Amino acid sequence: MFSFSEETLNQNTIDIFSKYVNDYKINLFNPTKITDYTVFKTDLQIIFGMLQYKKDKNALRRYISDNEDFFSCISYEAANAAGTLLHSSKWFDKAIGKFINKEKEDYDMCEAIEDMINDGRIEGRLEGEIRGKIIAYYDMGCSLEDIAKKMALSVGEVENILNL
Repeated sequence: MFSFSEETLNQNTIDIFSKYVNDYKINLFNPTKITDYTVFKTDLQIIFGMLQYKKDKNALRRYISDNEDFFSCISYEAANAAGTLLHSSKWFDKAIGKFINKEKEDYDMCEAIEDMINDGRIEGRLEGEIRGKIIAYYDMGCSLEDIAKKMALSVGEVENILNL
């Protein structure tokens, strides 16, 4: 946890730090290397199980559906841990935000999953509409600069959308 160069790491430095820093034993493991999650008898079993599917959204959705009992009544701590481990802070921040200012300690993550799916659909529709307008302007002979102005985008973004 500390980084010392060989010049600064001397007996005097070690003596000073040993007075103020405890040397606790910490057992670490890599959850992505575990294949049998049934050894865990807590929320970790399900959360670590999610890690197997973090790169495959369809498999993750099936996993969540298969474990609906857990995700329909997930604790704040478990939701937060899952969001951190999956590196999905945007979605889990939204899901966890539903805990704030509420007296209940559990939340239906299935509802958050539905919200995520609906948000994705809305974003996809909006991107499709923008792309359609840009293509229509381009087909009408508008310059890239004019299209960028009309759509409040940079010329580079318009070029990317048009694959130029």
